Parts: sequence; structure tokens; C-alpha cells
Amino acid sequence: TTYWYQMAMCRRAQVAYSVYASSSGSASCGSGNFKGTFVTQDGLSEFAYLMETYDGYSPITSDIVGDLPMCEQGNDGNYLSVGCASDGTFTIDEFSDQYCLQRVDTYTYLS
Repeated sequence: TTYWYQMAMCRRAQVAYSVYASSSGSASCGSGNFKGTFVTQDGLSEFAYLMETYDGYSPITSDIVGDLPMCEQGNDGNYLSVGCASDGTFTIDEFSDQYCLQRVDTYTYLS
């Protein structure tokens, strides 16, 4: 069961991001300030939570992404979840199964 759950999660849209910081409070994206690169496990909502927790002026918050579907059944019987377009932008995609593994089509693009 754990293995199946992990497989389902890895096929959903995730966010990869790098962290730069300095003790002076202002950091550039130079190699001397690089702290690490991370990937979310719970998608866009996890990234929004991290951003608003560690950045007082975050352009993305849980309020903004909180209503986005995370493998929820839509009106036509398909399931909707945040996905990724081939160009790397976020989408809401339609899936035919409740685990959001069988992608049907792009429902809409997020801007």
C-alpha cells in the first residue's frame, strides 16, 4: 500500500526550487549563498506553505492555491488535479481514475 501511494504521488505536479541565503539578510543567487535544491512531495500547496512560512512577502500563499484541485472528482466524472504542461507551466488536468494516474486532457492553464 505504501509503495502504491508513493507511486501515485510522484506522478503529480511537484515544485523544484533552490534556496539562497546569507547572514546579512540580503542574498544574491551566487554560488557562495547557495544552500540547497529541494523538491516538494505534496505539490504546489506544500510550496506555497513553505514560501509564506519563510518569506514575509511571498508572492504565492496557501490562500492563492488552496482552492486548486488535488485529484478531486469533477462534474463530468473525471478527476481534476494540478499538473504541468510540456513548457513547465502549471495546469489543471483531467484524469480518468481516482488516483490521477491516467491523464485524459488539460482542463485549463494556470497563469
